[in-house]
Amino acid sequence: MKTMTKVCKRTEFDNVYSKLMGRCKQFMSGQEVDLEEMGKMLDLVGRYREQYGYQVPEFELPYLIVHGKIERGDLK
Repeated sequence: MKTMTKVCKRTEFDNVYSKLMGRCKQFMSGQEVDLEEMGKMLDLVGRYREQYGYQVPEFELPYLIVHGKIERGDLK
């Protein structure tokens, strides 16, 4: 049963991370995104990183976006 729980958590983590990076792409290309929703996803990814040791290829970009360090459309 523990294995199934780990698989479910990993699947949830992967889904949330994928959505978060999709929102980053939208934001960087100048589209409107819900920064509050991104913040919640970022918090969840951060908790999973701390609690379960999950590694992600990119964590700084969403952090900078949510905290207003990068302007919308910076890729243009």
